[in-house]
Amino acid sequence: MNVLGQKKRSNGYRHNPCDVILLDISMPSVSGLQLCKQLRADQRYQHLQIIAYTAHAMPDEVLLWESSGFDKVLLKPIRKDDLLALFS
Repeated sequence: MNVLGQKKRSNGYRHNPCDVILLDISMPSVSGLQLCKQLRADQRYQHLQIIAYTAHAMPDEVLLWESSGFDKVLLKPIRKDDLLALFS
């Protein structure tokens, strides 16, 4: 499994194929929601599993992330068991 880090998020996903993207909802230059929508709009990335990483844990917020194209939502603070459970 290839995983793409935030450092390459702007153009890296175009040049470094990966299987999973973990997107923080609150990034400084672009929101995770915006980037998820950009990825979902591109046929080349329909196969990606996109996971939202956020502290926004209200039920209506989690529903927003899930209905906006994220496959799963991982809540902060991250726990190793929660992260590993996403891939089992």
